[in-house]
Amino acid sequence: MLPRTYLEEEGRADARRWPVAYLLHGYVGDCRRLGAMFRQAGRPLEDAADAFGLILVAADGRRASWYLDAAPDAPESADWQYETILTRHLVPEIDRRLRTWAEPAGRGLSGMSMGGHGALYLAARHPELFSTCSAMAGVFNLTDTTQPRELAARLGRLEEHRDRWIEHSVLTQAGRFRGRSIGLFIDCGTEDPFIHNNRALHRRLLELDVPHDYIERPGGHTTPYWINAMPYHLRFLADRLKRPGAP
Repeated sequence: MLPRTYLEEEGRADARRWPVAYLLHGYVGDCRRLGAMFRQAGRPLEDAADAFGLILVAADGRRASWYLDAAPDAPESADWQYETILTRHLVPEIDRRLRTWAEPAGRGLSGMSMGGHGALYLAARHPELFSTCSAMAGVFNLTDTTQPRELAARLGRLEEHRDRWIEHSVLTQAGRFRGRSIGLFIDCGTEDPFIHNNRALHRRLLELDVPHDYIERPGGHTTPYWINAMPYHLRFLADRLKRPGAP
């Protein structure tokens, strides 16, 4: 989704470059479903791109990629290299096609549920690409997933490869945020079944002395919660990313 001002400036010598927010959908979703969810609620993401001055890229993580690279010996390894797809292919392609700030200060990530894990996981592992990230009701310990069979197809069965599941969890990757200048926002409903995951990550970040914003408010693991939360997350990203400007 492109801001209308971006389109109006197309072809002009003084056309500005823009920050990009990558939006990661949850389990069983896709990029089209993410956009449809907000349009049906009367809050189209196209309007959000204008309101917050961001290029919004809804990345497709398929049904259950968790936005990570599958283990080489996993049953579905070849088709599930999603960390590589996003960081080595999607980001460079967006920068090639659009007038972006092609630097960490111009890129952020936000996601819900599985996508919340993906946003923090990718930001933790790729400081050369991203400078800010946020999660709505993220699942930060993969061993707590309610769909272990599908994740087992990426990492191997939990009973046999628990170490992989733990290693790929944001709770483990959080140490990579230490000492970095990173914008980090975690948001979860008090009735969400994964609230304990969010509280555990909050405690871990405090132990690591990683500055971050953390919010709990009434709500569950539901579409209405995410639709209500998204503007706060986009504002968080927009306030911390490089603003639109001349190259």
